[in-house]
This record gives sequence, structure tokens and C-alpha cells, in this order.
Amino acid sequence: MGQGGFEGSAPRAGDAGRSRLARALRGACGAACADDLQLARAVASDTLAAARARGATLHAAIAQATLAATLGALDDVEGARRHRSSATALLARVPGAPPAERMEALLWLGVADWAALGDVRAARDRFARAAVIARDDEDAAIAVPALAIRAHASAVAGDLGSAATTAAAAVDAARRADAPDLLALALAADAWQLGARGETAAAVAVGDELLALPDHGPHELTVLAAWSAAPALLDAGDAARCAELLAPVTSVERLAPLAPRTRALLLELRVRVAVALDDGDDARRQLAALQAQAFVQTPLGIASSCCAAAEVALHDDRPANAEALANDAADAARDAPSRLLEIRATVLAGHAQAALAAPDVAAERFAEAEAAARAAGALPLAQEAARHRRALTGGADAWPSAADYGLTVRQLEIARLVASGSTNREVAELLGISDHTVNTHLRAIFRRFGVSRRRELGAALQEAATRDAATPPRATG
Repeated sequence: MGQGGFEGSAPRAGDAGRSRLARALRGACGAACADDLQLARAVASDTLAAARARGATLHAAIAQATLAATLGALDDVEGARRHRSSATALLARVPGAPPAERMEALLWLGVADWAALGDVRAARDRFARAAVIARDDEDAAIAVPALAIRAHASAVAGDLGSAATTAAAAVDAARRADAPDLLALALAADAWQLGARGETAAAVAVGDELLALPDHGPHELTVLAAWSAAPALLDAGDAARCAELLAPVTSVERLAPLAPRTRALLLELRVRVAVALDDGDDARRQLAALQAQAFVQTPLGIASSCCAAAEVALHDDRPANAEALANDAADAARDAPSRLLEIRATVLAGHAQAALAAPDVAAERFAEAEAAARAAGALPLAQEAARHRRALTGGADAWPSAADYGLTVRQLEIARLVASGSTNREVAELLGISDHTVNTHLRAIFRRFGVSRRRELGAALQEAATRDAATPPRATG
């Protein structure tokens, strides 16, 4: 057996192996089933030993990638990091690996990046490459998890246009495959990105559809609904309903078997809910549980936990501590990178500065967060920042309408998607219109803002968003 590693038995067998891979992928990235994760780890360990004995480089790379993901999902972050590094090095030694095997390695490495190590940039890249291979092979069992997790990672990164398009593709692929278990993961990603964009009613409706599906694991659907739809309710100001949605899945025994990323997200939500409901004791309890998670050793986990700690510090009237925590959260979010967490950290820094009697600095922080959130299309964050900025500066508390930009509602929707990085084809598919219609609207948008390139549009939207709502952008054509 040579270094190519293409001979010998594969590390998985036919449909049964593919089903195991898909189940463990859902477990590592969504509502984890401990049995699935333990099985994946045991199989990967046995496969790695056999591959090493045969000198099968590719199979060893896949086995180590699987170990990286499952060890991370079982809270062994250092083990996940070590095996990810080894798997990456081995995979580089087999550049001519068959697409199916390369896709499997990419998926497991992406899971390790995302669910265990909090490396958003690396995860998005791996899932994107794996999804292309899976789509070409028409393999829904792999394509749907890859697309769904990529959509969630894109949303966290602040690329909400791409997240919307990718989530829609995941849902469509799952529906065409008539696979309720895959549809659950796709709907969860869709609900999360809808909530981040401020489409609360749509996010809750998707969550309701998710809960109506046949359950394929221990409380899997309630977990997926909680971590996907609850943030939309919280951002919309409905903390009580958010708490109801979280209650069935955030007891100690229910949290125990979950993947670190999911567990940390649910605990962070519990902290924010407790603060919103003015329950300081519960907020501190939930924060302590969050800070005990291995995931908070990663940049994404640090950003998440520091944001939660800043919320508690503000509630406890410790603004100087809150400011330091918010700044730490912003630094970690940039490392991840997570644009949405960075924006939220900036909002929290603004609250801290306001409490420290520095209204001018606070207003600057809110304006910075508002512009970034509007450019990303994250309406709840933008609205919160705008509300507090205007309270400090004496401006009216009003959200600019499409007319304030000098655009129609459809044009503003297209402008925000394009500014977030979506292609004309992606915008057309997402909005259910033709490419020609998108192009026509885009030409009108460019004329309105006096720009000629897509990359200039985001800056033009930010500039227009920070003006007084009564002053629309200049017309140039």
C-alpha cells in the first residue's frame, strides 16, 4: 500500500456507513446524541489503527478528522485540535483523493473547526467545498448537513445574504430528498438566520414546522427549535416566550449530552433571558455553567461567554467590568471571526460607556454598531443600537424605511443582500424572482447611490444609514 491510501477497505461501508456519518454529523453540530458520538469515536479509533497498519494515508486522514470532530463534541478540545492538525497534514499528502473520500474528510474537519474549535473562517471554507462535491454526487445525506452548518456559520460571521441563500438550498435539498431528519437540521439553520435578519415571525413559523416533524433522537427537535428560534424571540423583546422555549432543553440532564457549541449557545441564551427578566441570581448561575464549558477556550466561545458576562456585569451595576468584558468579546469575535458577536459586543460597550457617564463615547459605540449591523442586514442589532444612539443624541427613535434610502422595499432588500456578498443568481433564488429582474433593480440602486461596483454598495448603505432619516441619499441619475 503506497502513500496514496486508495487501496484496501474504506473506513465506512455503503448506505449503513453513510447513514452513520450523517447521524454523527447532525449530532456533532446540532442536537447531539451521546451514543452516536461515542460510536463515531470508537469506529474512527479502530479505523485509524487499521489504516496505520496498512499504510493507508487517506483512510488515516479521514479517521483522524472524525476523531477531531467527535472528541471536540465530547469536550476534549485539545484532542480535537491535535487530531485536526494531523488529519490536515495527512490529507495534504493525497491531493488526488477521490471526491467522496475528500468530501468526508472535509466534513469532519469542518465539524472540528466549527463545533469544537470555534474557527468560523476555516469551517465555512471546508463546508463550502464539501457541499459542492456532495451536490455533484446528489448525496442529500451529506449535502444537507454541510449546507445547513455552512449557513449557520455564515450568519455568525455576519454574511447574512449568503446564510439566507445557503439555508434555502439546504431546506430545498432536504425536501426533495423527503428526509425529515435532514429537514430538521436545515430548518434550524433557516430559523437562525431569519432571526438574525429580524424576521421574527418567519423564524418562529419555521421553528413550529420543525417541532411538527417526526423526532429522530432524544429531544432533538426541541433542542434544534430552542437554539434556532429562541434568539429571534429574545431579540424581538419577548424574553418570556423565549424562556418557555428554552425551558424543556436547558435542565442539567438535558444539556449534558449536547455538543459543546450547542450547549454553550443555549447557556448563553439562558444568561440573556435571565438578564432580560431581571433575574440576577439565575443569570449568574447560567453564566457559571457557561464558563465551565470547554468550548469557551475557543475564540468563538470566548466572545460568546464574554458577551454574556458583560450583560451580567451591566445588570449588577459594574460598568467598568462590563466595558472590559465587552472589549475582550470584540477582540475574540474578530479572531473567530464572528461579525454578529463583534457587533453585539460593541453595543454592550456602548451601554457600559453610558453607565460610566461618557455619553459621547457611548453614542460613538452605538453608531459604529448600528452601521455595521445595517450593512450586514442584522436588523435587530441595528435597531437596538439606533434606539440607544438616538436616546443619547436626542434624535427620533425611528427605523429608516426604504423610502428614507430613496429606494423601493424590494430594491432595499436586494441592495442589502448584494452588499452582504450574494450574487445576482443567489438573490434571484432567495426572493423568487428572475436574474433579469435582479439586474434591473441593481442598476437602479447603483444610480441612486452614485456607485458603479458591487463592493462600493456596502459603504454607500452604511453612509446613508448614518444620516438623519429625513435626508435621503442623493440622486445621481
